[in-house]
Amino acid sequence: MLERAYAFFQTGWDKYFEDEEKYNNHPEVGMEVIKYLVVKKVNMIGIDTLGLGKKCFRRNI
Repeated sequence: MLERAYAFFQTGWDKYFEDEEKYNNHPEVGMEVIKYLVVKKVNMIGIDTLGLGKKCFRRNI
């Protein structure tokens, strides 16, 4: 992974957009992956769900 790169995750979860219960229970990017991307100085992380993960904002990286 190059420094200042963009990392995007395509899960295909948009197929559940009409099913609110399933859509809200979206896949997450693991903390190990996020830490790796931080170490690699990635500029941006994106995912085609509601967010990176519910747990990401409860802990310090």
